[in-house]
Amino acid sequence: MGTTKTLKDVANINEAVSLLSEASPEDLRSLSQEVVLAGGQPLKPGIPLGDSDAVSNTPLRIAQSRVALAALDKADDLVINAREKLRKQITVISRVELFSKLLAVLGSFGVLGTALVGEDRWILVSGAIALMASIANLLVDHGSQLVGGAIGGRREAFDKLVSVPYRISATGQEIRLLSEFSPDSDQFVSKINKANSLLEEIMTILPRI
Repeated sequence: MGTTKTLKDVANINEAVSLLSEASPEDLRSLSQEVVLAGGQPLKPGIPLGDSDAVSNTPLRIAQSRVALAALDKADDLVINAREKLRKQITVISRVELFSKLLAVLGSFGVLGTALVGEDRWILVSGAIALMASIANLLVDHGSQLVGGAIGGRREAFDKLVSVPYRISATGQEIRLLSEFSPDSDQFVSKINKANSLLEEIMTILPRI
């Protein structure tokens, strides 16, 4: 009888494979060869689990950990670039937002001037200011949202990405230590799966920036 696998027995690297297939296909091809030589299946995007052949194949787990580490390293670069892009976008949005507030204040003076003087030019001025303020507000609302608008705005995405480089570094360090000192442990598989979950979290944000 064969051994029944559970999720804790299996290193899940599908998100790592998906990221590398888009960001570094050459690295993925090289790593796929290592996985095959260690007894696994060729790495292809969309395959749910990276370990389809063996439960306690230590060389395979080590090869899979190298896939996870390569994806984490690539994700770190992508996150840093995305965070800088978001920072610049948020700076522009903040300036437009301040401009719209200033226009609203000027519009209030225009309304006051119209009430006091009653001249047509004051009506035109206050109307033009109110129109510009409305346009600025629309730009702020639109610019604050990520592509698709389904997972919150740019500020929320930036806040989520702030801690990601540290989490990537910590998870990668855990995997490297376990790969060297305890590659046959369930904890090693757990850390590979942890890396895969982190990559999934990252890839729900990056495509929308």
